[in-house]
Amino acid sequence: MSENHTIIKVGVGASAGGLEAIQRLVGNLNDDNGFAYFIVMHLAPDKESNLAEIISRSTSLSVALAENDVQIQKDHIYVIPPNMNMSISDNTLKIEQFKRSKRPHLTINYFLDSLAQVSHERSIGIVLSGTGTDGSLGLGSIKEQGGITFAQSVDSAQYSQMPYQAALTGNVDFVLPPEEIAAELNRLGKNFEIIRPMDGSQIEIGNKKIISLLRRRFKIDFSKYKESTFNRRVQRRALLGGFSSVNEYYEFLLRNQKEQTDMVRDLLINVTEFFRDPEAFETLKENIYPSMIRSANKSEGLRVWVVGCSTGEEVYSIAISLVEALEEKGDTKPVKIFGTDIKSTAIKEARNGSYPESISSNVSQERLSRFFVKTSGGYEISKRIREMCVFAEHNVLLDPPFANMDLISCRNLMIYLETATQESLLSIFHYSLKPDGYLFLGKSETVGKMADLFKVEDSKYKIYSKR
Repeated sequence: MSENHTIIKVGVGASAGGLEAIQRLVGNLNDDNGFAYFIVMHLAPDKESNLAEIISRSTSLSVALAENDVQIQKDHIYVIPPNMNMSISDNTLKIEQFKRSKRPHLTINYFLDSLAQVSHERSIGIVLSGTGTDGSLGLGSIKEQGGITFAQSVDSAQYSQMPYQAALTGNVDFVLPPEEIAAELNRLGKNFEIIRPMDGSQIEIGNKKIISLLRRRFKIDFSKYKESTFNRRVQRRALLGGFSSVNEYYEFLLRNQKEQTDMVRDLLINVTEFFRDPEAFETLKENIYPSMIRSANKSEGLRVWVVGCSTGEEVYSIAISLVEALEEKGDTKPVKIFGTDIKSTAIKEARNGSYPESISSNVSQERLSRFFVKTSGGYEISKRIREMCVFAEHNVLLDPPFANMDLISCRNLMIYLETATQESLLSIFHYSLKPDGYLFLGKSETVGKMADLFKVEDSKYKIYSKR
């Protein structure tokens, strides 16, 4: 792999009041961190921008307006042009005019998501001053891929709504003023290469110690995790803490209970959102729900199990879309959805049913008005939807499974597990489904060698029926 393909890439999103914050950030960056920086700011669509020129006055780094197909170089700053989308493909910048739509166009989320998908753990996301919620979901994508996330502290921002909403998601590693974000980036520039693959025996010994420690403290067995995934998460925590090796990090972890909790939080990452992959939900609604509704018993109704439900967004999304499907057919069958997760804090949040304003990026105004109640801090799930949903702390690999399900949704859990554990999970799901039940997986997941148990209903959106 060439040097340019391994460059750490830093996405910086800002809106109102963001220029001052950007200047404070870039003015304190070292010019040899070896990172590439991308400024995504909300700009007037019909005016020529001199943002790159203004930023260049605050830094010795090379600053340029981003151009399509340009090769990304380290220690350069690339600034988004007005009226454009910016994304990354491989190690190349992509610039294209965005299409107008009724929903607000969130250029920061768009860029940060592409950054996460390309650079994975070698991505860094930053949300600075601005109004609205753009950037919140993008930081979630970066956190999910093992990258590092920052938000500007509220008291240092001219307009605090954007960084405040980002921090509310729980997906932000550091909340700091711009100057301190720069200082942290400078520190990371000296230490980031800890995430390069280390000696295999060192990884194995270090990981076994950490797995044993976490099993004793939290009663969770992370030996079922893919080794590569576990290793990346451990190295991420070591990097954030400034440690030079896994063994050095383990010694710190051993005597620091807060870090143990943070390590588990990183391993049981609960990045989720409402109507994730909206086309998949439309496919469920058009092609799967009608069959479920027809075959469901009138008194028992529809039964759904959402495995690894995290903070509840997937559960409530399925509830809302099922209610819409039932209404369209004039059907009144009851719905019961069971959301389970190994993480007690996530279950508590799911039961609470309160979410930040940033969910408006994924939930239409019609659905917000019908199925949510507006609060001072965001939105709450309506009583009608909440009463359909039951949440419970549950370890799907150890605890007795639920049974007689019309639909099981388990999205983006299996990608973290080793192959044998995935197969055990799929056997459990086969047992739990009704004879005509359905399985809904994440877009990067398949039933693999267990294809004799499940028939493909939709290969694109990973929907299967029980054989």
